[in-house]
Amino acid sequence: NFFTDLFHIYESFNADMIMMAAHTGCKNTRALLGIFKEQCRRMGIPLLIFDYDLSDSRVMSPTGIKRQVADFMENIMGERKSS
Repeated sequence: NFFTDLFHIYESFNADMIMMAAHTGCKNTRALLGIFKEQCRRMGIPLLIFDYDLSDSRVMSPTGIKRQVADFMENIMGERKSS
């Protein structure tokens, strides 16, 4: 159901990309990532997955998350707009 709903929302809102926060301690999320990446790759959907830990900002600081998003927007989304 997760993928069906997510891709329906992606198409309904005519989105440019999907962004997913991946808690480092969540085994369900970690298991889902490989399947998610493959489906997005097959559908040509840009996917940003950033790591975080709700209880420990040493895993990824807010500044680090902002850097990951900025890099993705510049390198991945910037390439798509220029082509």
